[in-house]
Amino acid sequence: MLGVQVSPLLPSLVRVALLLVGFVLPGYGVAAWLLAPPTTTVADEDRIGLRVLLGFVLSFALFALLTAPSLWLGHSYAAVQGRVLWSWLGYALFGLLGLWRAHQAATSTLPTSTTASVPSQMAQGVAQPQSDPLAGLRLLPSLGYFALGLLGIVVYAKHEPARVPVLSLLPVLVAFGLWRFRRYSSQRTDATADGRSDATPVAARREPRGEDLRRPPRSWQALALAAVALQGGLMTLYDRPDWDDCYYLAAALDYPQATSLNQQEPTHREGLAVPPQQRTLCWVLWGAMLSHLSGVSPMGLFRSVLPLGLLPLLYIAYATLLSRLLIARFVPLGIVLLSLVHTVGIGHHDGALNFALPRLGQGKAVLLHIALPLLSALLLRIAASPARPSLRQVSAVLVTVLFAIGVSLSALFLGVALLCSLGLALLWAEPSWRRRLQLAGVLSLSVAPLFAVGLWLRPATQADALLVSTPAVNTSWLSTLIGYLGSGTSELLWVLLLPVLAFLVRRASARTYLLVFPACLLAGIANPLLFHVVARSLSSYPTYLRILWLFPVGVGLSVAWVLGCVALADSLRQAQRGPAFLHAPLPWIVAAGLFFGALPGLFVFGPKNSFIGPLGTPHRTQNFDRLPEDLRPLAWTLLQAADGSQRILCNEQVASFLAPFADRLRFVQTRTSYTAIWFATAGRTLEGVERAFLGSLPRVGDLGGPHEAENWLELRMTLGDTTLSAAFAPAMAQASRDLRTLLARYRVRYVVLGPGDRGADTLRALGYTTALSQGRFLLLQAPEPLWPSP
Repeated sequence: MLGVQVSPLLPSLVRVALLLVGFVLPGYGVAAWLLAPPTTTVADEDRIGLRVLLGFVLSFALFALLTAPSLWLGHSYAAVQGRVLWSWLGYALFGLLGLWRAHQAATSTLPTSTTASVPSQMAQGVAQPQSDPLAGLRLLPSLGYFALGLLGIVVYAKHEPARVPVLSLLPVLVAFGLWRFRRYSSQRTDATADGRSDATPVAARREPRGEDLRRPPRSWQALALAAVALQGGLMTLYDRPDWDDCYYLAAALDYPQATSLNQQEPTHREGLAVPPQQRTLCWVLWGAMLSHLSGVSPMGLFRSVLPLGLLPLLYIAYATLLSRLLIARFVPLGIVLLSLVHTVGIGHHDGALNFALPRLGQGKAVLLHIALPLLSALLLRIAASPARPSLRQVSAVLVTVLFAIGVSLSALFLGVALLCSLGLALLWAEPSWRRRLQLAGVLSLSVAPLFAVGLWLRPATQADALLVSTPAVNTSWLSTLIGYLGSGTSELLWVLLLPVLAFLVRRASARTYLLVFPACLLAGIANPLLFHVVARSLSSYPTYLRILWLFPVGVGLSVAWVLGCVALADSLRQAQRGPAFLHAPLPWIVAAGLFFGALPGLFVFGPKNSFIGPLGTPHRTQNFDRLPEDLRPLAWTLLQAADGSQRILCNEQVASFLAPFADRLRFVQTRTSYTAIWFATAGRTLEGVERAFLGSLPRVGDLGGPHEAENWLELRMTLGDTTLSAAFAPAMAQASRDLRTLLARYRVRYVVLGPGDRGADTLRALGYTTALSQGRFLLLQAPEPLWPSP
């Protein structure tokens, strides 16, 4: 399938690999010396993977600092590229110096043994418990709690009207679960007054033993590597397109070819200004440079190459975070379950879990699954250290914050929400006022760049109607929550397992992150009572749901499964019950994974996970660029005929593939809301309205009549009736509804019809003829002349 397409690209792929090594290696050297000093515990050991991740973060933070001003001011691509390459020479020398200093420090420091400090009583294990015939009866209320909760999850997923009642029932269930598990925990003692051991020991509630502090078995590490490799294989073999690629890939295509960066909005290429929130796409510019220097197309780079390269970094970031939440021995099992959550347990198309695999080439996904977990782990590491925060630790946090801003401007409100909520949780958990002041200083330094960039961009973004509007949907916290949950059940299962986490988790950092941090987030920035305040001032109504990404759903599910399986295996082993193979956590991990995979939800690469319509349905990868194979002949035909004066009429699904294919293609409309809003912002409201009317032709088959309300459904949902009427009502009354007039006015030479389109008969009646038919696509060509010559 891919062999024919990949073999001619091998030299280009080799160049991409060399460029990535050259990009990361200087940062790796600096990180080895400055940001990741060697430690002596298994949980914080200086893994090479962590150095690579920090090296990538450091290098990209430097790249963002060098290029963000040029993106905003519109400097030439050649000038920016030259500045970056010359700066990289000095940076590489600094990285070599860092590697040498790290080597000197490693050879002059003798490692200390981690097992020598383990108390002898811990290495000896715990006493064997005796049996208690009433143990099962004590668990019945807890089992009933889970049964009722799982029944609610199934009802929620199957019946739309049951969503609000189930969501209303969940707080009651969680409150009962917390009370029940706390009572169950208080009844347990390691030994009662008469010397009888408790009948239901739970391994996660005891202190770590010597065997727990050893390195994980190689079989567990191999299983974790296999789980990550399996995801890499799925990302290679399957594709799930996303409309957001239309803008970012088109920008990556335009950057090296334009006379100045951000010269015009890249999807229409009609001279429209680039929206302020899109003027600092450092992540896209970085990919554009990789594409330009290597010869790999932006579509192939962002859809095929970068996701595979970023996948290991994603799990290094999560492994770093899990090492703060679990005993190091169990971190590989946590990676296994987290990879299962990312593969099966997605909640919604806009949910956090659905950004891990199908969208990993996007800046938002890098922010969500690399920058934020790493930032959380670094803050937890500082809080857990008894010493004063060092310059190295603070530097690592600041560099990660700059990295987050560089990959996506969503970091401006997500970073503030994370630092404020997690910082409050860390300050609450710290008993020493001196330590609280130190942590407060670190948090203040970390949030300062976010506030500075946010205040600088705020005046410009307030002019964007899409960001300041109040949409017709998701105008309350509950409606946003229901829309965010969609058809998945991962978030509901995580809420249901919160009492289990409260019972099983013993490490202070784990309790702070998994329990106190979500509570602070819910009581503060994600508070239902503060919904309108936050949506208007911190984020926006369309982007408010991204704050819900911060709840540790994936990590929480992973930790809950691991601790529960370890506890169950330990209990059976200590009680000497069941077959011997059940005394290890791995069989229970597999069983838990099968159970989780059977819950209602969407499989990432399953047929139901379609985001943009029929062309967005997950399917087998057909080529390196991830362009539909039957659309490719039409794309080449359009490219050969394009002269910049004629336009293509197609639906937004087709435009999402064609816009980043070639910069010479012009479109009537790429996306309903974007086209109308951007033309209105440029003072060309009537043109935006008529383009939207004409753009509805492939979908509905005609203009006006009973379908006119449907034409504006997306804009009405995005802007709300009040804003829509004020901005577009005069233009809508003035706009032409005559199809022949609109086709001639906007010089529509070609029409591409895809799956589900219904405009072929109407266009043929106007003289359009079939130029090419291939698979699911039909290319119609206008008669000559349909419009006067320019």
